[in-house]
Amino acid sequence: MLQVVSILTVSERNQVLDVPRQHFFSDSETMMKNSDDLIKKLGFPLIAKPLMADGSETSHKMYLVFDKEGLDKLESRMIIMQEFVNHGGVLFKVYVVGDFVKCVKRKSLPDIKEDKLVTMKGLLPFSQMSNLEEKTDCGGGGEFDRVEMPPVDFVEEVAKAMKEETGISLLNFDLIRDARDAKRFCCLVTKHKPLFLGQKSRIGVVARHLEFPLARKGQESRQLKLLPSIENQFI
Repeated sequence: MLQVVSILTVSERNQVLDVPRQHFFSDSETMMKNSDDLIKKLGFPLIAKPLMADGSETSHKMYLVFDKEGLDKLESRMIIMQEFVNHGGVLFKVYVVGDFVKCVKRKSLPDIKEDKLVTMKGLLPFSQMSNLEEKTDCGGGGEFDRVEMPPVDFVEEVAKAMKEETGISLLNFDLIRDARDAKRFCCLVTKHKPLFLGQKSRIGVVARHLEFPLARKGQESRQLKLLPSIENQFI
């Protein structure tokens, strides 16, 4: 669904919505044959992630790749190679349930400076990084708590545009703020089946969103059967 972001119309002029440069490969052999072109276009470090990110352990086997040796070690058959954008170690997860939009902060990968990059080799795995608890310090002094959230109007407009373009009203997406340009926000991933990990307070919102269509059809009995399954799915 990430390709949808490139065609969204967002009128908020103080912020820019973008997508990190990326390339999809159907197998590692094809990727290695085109590695020189890949490096020329995207540079290092690169984020290597599976095509499907459905919340399973396998789907979150992601890596930071620092050189060609690291590329050679990748084993995934269908993989997306994405440029790494320094973003202050903070990720913004946006949950959309109908007209309800909620943005929360999560700890993410730290910035990688040029002098540090030259000393890093191969690849570095990182799993479940986006599922860390909210308000966890990125370092000493509570830097995480002081990170400014994206403007509410901007987030809501992006959510609205995404719903209109996809026709999906239950989704979530991840945003980062470019460390080089505070007005540039990059969308890293979009999902049409949100994983509300650590967001138990949102279950009621999801339930009500799914209740309304049933109520309009007079199917109250289906509502009662549906709610327990909803709760089990998101806990």
